Amino acid sequence: YGLWERYSELYLEVDMWVYTVGVSDYRKDWFFAPVTRPNANNLFAYKTKNVAYFRKKPDNTYQGTTWQVKFNLNKINNSGIYNLRLALATANVVQLQVRVNNPSQASPLFSTGQIGHDNTIARHGIHGLYWLFNVDVKASLLVEGDNTICNLEFSVAV
Repeated sequence: YGLWERYSELYLEVDMWVYTVGVSDYRKDWFFAPVTRPNANNLFAYKTKNVAYFRKKPDNTYQGTTWQVKFNLNKINNSGIYNLRLALATANVVQLQVRVNNPSQASPLFSTGQIGHDNTIARHGIHGLYWLFNVDVKASLLVEGDNTICNLEFSVAV
């Protein structure tokens, strides 16, 4: 119980969820459980055998983690609308925000709002509700060449 809290130990500074279409292998490159991480200012560190460990301070606050999906487009239909389909196996009091090619964009292209009360991670994956979202992406947000669906951000909703 509580292994999800070790995420910050495994990925100290950057989130590991970068998946490149056509290069990455979903069987080994896609982390199946996007958990939040304890807030950096609420962690304390200790070292044993030259390995740094981080533990949450008692206030139990968390910050969101991000996913990036990178893909290449050879050609864009400039008058077209593209569809992004997001399927989630579970959610627990989170908000998912999607941005395309601009991680600092003030407003996300799409936001789920607060969703879920499944607590599946803590219940060993047996109680999740399936969520499916279809997001229209205007061609003007995409470029010929490399694109990134960025900040698929799971953040604890307040």
